[in-house]
Amino acid sequence: MTIQSDMDARAIAALAEELRPSGTEREAVSSHEEEEPLNDELFRGSGVSPHSEVRQAAEKEGGLAPADFTRTTYVPDFDGTGGPDRYKLKWSQLEDPWATGDAANADLRLGESGAGRHTINGSLHAYAGLGAWYTPLVHCRIKVTPFIHYSGLAALNSRIADPSRGEQEWACSGGYLGICIQSWDFNGHNFGTDANMWIPMWELKRQNPNNVERDYSGGALDGNYQVQIHAGGRNYAIWATCQAWVYATQGFAVGTTATTSMSCVMPSLTVTVVGLLRLNS
Repeated sequence: MTIQSDMDARAIAALAEELRPSGTEREAVSSHEEEEPLNDELFRGSGVSPHSEVRQAAEKEGGLAPADFTRTTYVPDFDGTGGPDRYKLKWSQLEDPWATGDAANADLRLGESGAGRHTINGSLHAYAGLGAWYTPLVHCRIKVTPFIHYSGLAALNSRIADPSRGEQEWACSGGYLGICIQSWDFNGHNFGTDANMWIPMWELKRQNPNNVERDYSGGALDGNYQVQIHAGGRNYAIWATCQAWVYATQGFAVGTTATTSMSCVMPSLTVTVVGLLRLNS
């Protein structure tokens, strides 16, 4: 196995441990770092030039294709070349137990991902995601912005065996978009999760639902779907993920069912340097 494929495998394995929607962003920022605005004076003061010689130096140091200094935009690997500006990572996972009709998939060439689950009892998730490798050239603050269009379906139903009991049981459906950022040092050690967040695109909840169905669609293109972290001196795996969640219960006289499906297409994933960091001794 090559170094790159080994890192890809470890990134996917590590992402599988970041399953539950946290709703919050986690950052690890050194207390010895001070952020300054991005400007020409800082470029000159740092001795870094956003040109080919810096790209070559970063490639030699980090072993991964470097990014442009201020902004890097990744796109689907539509022609299969595996270039430095293409998605390199894909991931999909179904929680056990799973059944026919449950699905999770991700396609590097099309830039598509999707997840779907059905349950008659309990809480279940399906996950999928696409990602790219990023190596910052200096210590900096970066902003990660995936551009995603999604569509989804929620279907909730119930079976009531004895209405006279007045029993109430829940059925729930949720569709979420997420961002997860992982990093390693240049030797492939000292793994860390720099950010992990989920944003609900919908959450539908009903007691004793009667054939409730909803279609959803939209674009996660605004400022809510982004993460900022302090980065530098490491290789970063940057993921844009989706999640389908279902919940149903089986009571004495009432049983509910829930189905969720979510399909996504990501035309681009952008990483922008928004500030440089000066390291204090």
